[in-house]
Amino acid sequence: MDKRKNLSKTKILVFSFVPLLILIGALELGLRAVYYQMHGMDFLAIAQTFKKLERKLQSFSAQKEAAETFRKLPTSIGSALFEEEGKELLSYFEHVYEDNFASLVKESNKLGAKLIVSYVPGYLPDLPDPQNLAVRKIHLDFYKALSAKYGVDFIDLNDPLSKFPGKAVYLMPENGHLSRFGNQLIAERLSQEIGRYSDHRMQTVFSNRPKLFGDLRPQESGMWLYSPTMPYLVGINSQGLRMDQDLQFPKQKQRILFLGDSYTFGPYLVNHDTIPGLLQKKFPDKEFINAGVCGYTITDEASLFSERAKFCEPDIVMLQVVNNDLSDLFYFQRQRFARNPESVKPTKQEQEYINKLRQLEK
Repeated sequence: MDKRKNLSKTKILVFSFVPLLILIGALELGLRAVYYQMHGMDFLAIAQTFKKLERKLQSFSAQKEAAETFRKLPTSIGSALFEEEGKELLSYFEHVYEDNFASLVKESNKLGAKLIVSYVPGYLPDLPDPQNLAVRKIHLDFYKALSAKYGVDFIDLNDPLSKFPGKAVYLMPENGHLSRFGNQLIAERLSQEIGRYSDHRMQTVFSNRPKLFGDLRPQESGMWLYSPTMPYLVGINSQGLRMDQDLQFPKQKQRILFLGDSYTFGPYLVNHDTIPGLLQKKFPDKEFINAGVCGYTITDEASLFSERAKFCEPDIVMLQVVNNDLSDLFYFQRQRFARNPESVKPTKQEQEYINKLRQLEK
């Protein structure tokens, strides 16, 4: 009899928890649904899930196709661009770059934003070969002359970095991107320029804005593992920017927008150790916006600004350039990293260049 009573009490105890567990489960699902509706880009979660899977498949396919395309290209495809064989194509790339740069200048001027170009030198070994030095000089001279032509301030960030060994300011030997110390040196130099324009304000206020200001997938925060030995934490806000918070309107502080590639994005470092992140700590009375995306070049940066980033209402626009921005205009590079890679095809000039190299390599 006692055993039956004990069993009955156990059943009552167990079944009394079942409604509580169901309630907790329903509450959890409800909160998840509310969170999704606040931050999700699609009305249905299943739709976003399918889109995410589709993006991963498309990315895998594009990477595979790009690798196969590159395998079939002449071995000197990159280096010959800066030699006699690539003279015509390099000139063509410079024209493409200038056209997009002029568009960015025109758009920023129209809005009353102050555009500044900052040149970040890519990593060179302590004893670089003459060709690497020549390529760096070609880019530096090109950016400097282009900035002067359009009346844009130009900052050469080679000076603060060159005072220290390459392994201190870059993540070498594992990676050629900037270290936290390298970013600190750049942030310190840029802070001088930003200080000169502390009172500058954009003249335009938008009444309508897109949901996204950047090209990163909103809320896709977490541990990124592009290199097995170099995992790092990334925070992306709901507006597609590498920031820990969303931008609010009307704005209360001066805003500095950073456009650029991986050197702006800051791979292998947490948000607050990127260049915009370090400047944010230095100037809490301003807002620094990280719109950098790995692999971008001027075609992407100009269109991103025109279509999305300008709606941040930035007072200062900092365009970061680097040694490979011209060679990144190659179609096989843009098919991997461009904002609209599916629309990128080899141009007549590129095809002629490739055919010329193939003839020379026979």
